[in-house]
Parts: sequence; structure tokens; C-alpha cells
Amino acid sequence: DHNGQSHETQAKSFFREIANAYGDKPNIIYEIYNEPEQVSWSKVIKPYAEAVIEQIRSVDSDNLIVVGTPTWSQDVEIAADDPVQSSNVAYAL
Repeated sequence: DHNGQSHETQAKSFFREIANAYGDKPNIIYEIYNEPEQVSWSKVIKPYAEAVIEQIRSVDSDNLIVVGTPTWSQDVEIAADDPVQSSNVAYAL
């Protein structure tokens, strides 16, 4: 399902577990929300991303995290205008 925000608790647990297991490897890339549908960046995707990223960064401070953008990752300008506050984050396009 394309409703990652509906599974935030599970996502935080999953990505923290993955970061614990593999975060010391330099070739790990986390994609935390693949192609979100037509949902709000500021009210849905960004808060979800920041919550999940917080869990990853508590274990892995530097590997790349890819964040999807609204409309199946077509509206990257919305994220560019209001970016996630974390290091080494890229936006899917």
C-alpha cells in the first residue's frame, strides 16, 4: 500500500533495526517511503520522514536516506522548498 504514514510505528522499528544491523556499512542507502501518492508534504510525508529519520540517525549518522515526494515522487519542488532537517538526505524524483 502507498500509505507509509499509516505504518509509522512499524517503519520506525524496522529502519532502526536495519540501521543497527547494517548502519556501519558505507554502502547502505535507506529509502523510507517509495512513491507517496497525492498526499500533503507538510502534513503527511515530511512528519513521517522526520520521525523515521530520527530513528535511523540515532544509530547511523551518515548513510544516505532517500525520501519520496508527493504525487509518486513527481513533486520534488515541494520538498526542496520545505526540506527535511537532517543531513545526507536526497529526494526521489
